[in-house]
Amino acid sequence: MILRIIINFAVLSFLVLFGQVFANGGALLPSSQQKTHHFFITLGTGYSKSKTTDLKVDTSFWDPAIQGYNDDMGSSELYTVGAGVQVNNFLTIALDATRRPDYQYSKFQTPSGPQPVGFIGTKTRKFDFDNTSIMLNALVYGAGFPHHRLDWSTQNVLIQPFVGVGIGVAYNTVSDFHSVSDSTVQGAKQVFSVANSHTISQFAWQLLAGLNMTLHKRFLVDMGYRYFDGGNFESNNYVYQVQGLNSGLVVPPWKGKFRTNEAFVNFSYLI
Repeated sequence: MILRIIINFAVLSFLVLFGQVFANGGALLPSSQQKTHHFFITLGTGYSKSKTTDLKVDTSFWDPAIQGYNDDMGSSELYTVGAGVQVNNFLTIALDATRRPDYQYSKFQTPSGPQPVGFIGTKTRKFDFDNTSIMLNALVYGAGFPHHRLDWSTQNVLIQPFVGVGIGVAYNTVSDFHSVSDSTVQGAKQVFSVANSHTISQFAWQLLAGLNMTLHKRFLVDMGYRYFDGGNFESNNYVYQVQGLNSGLVVPPWKGKFRTNEAFVNFSYLI
């Protein structure tokens, strides 16, 4: 429901934008609302919660389990650095890079039937995941809406809503891929199916909505929600059967989707 409201608000905002361009013969806003372009730099942080991965695992090789394989990857902090330009009161264009370093997948599994020779039995599957995205964003702000300003302001403070969309590239990395047996061998649990890290690049997109606070016309704080779709990821297709042994084999990789719900705060300074 929240995502649908954001999409509808974003579509309406951009319809207003292009309608205004057409109505004014190519001018984005009436001359009374135009202002000098301002460049800015941004630092930000936030919290990211992954959605379920929709993992596709070839169970003709990887043993089937009652619990299956699909799960989320937990949560991670995020860090953003970027720069952009305030085109006018209504539109901002920004380029930013965001790092999401600390997701962890962990899935306890029990066999769904008789186990073939060589299968370990009850186990926990694990891997770490991180993402870096580079995104080009367009944001529209309430104070710039023609004829219907959406803002609250005093002499030194302006508060207004914003919505935005972004497209770019995501670099998705699966690392520390391994499984841990539930039973022990000589007092220790066995680690097996160990794989090196693997990174792929993917098309990414995002939707944003929130509140902007401008202080003394120089300092900007954006606080809001972001839905981020980082495309697909996959594990390495080569695993070592037992930790510490050099012998390994080529395997069908695990393949999944990386999508998140995020809360963020960005601090910007107009140059």
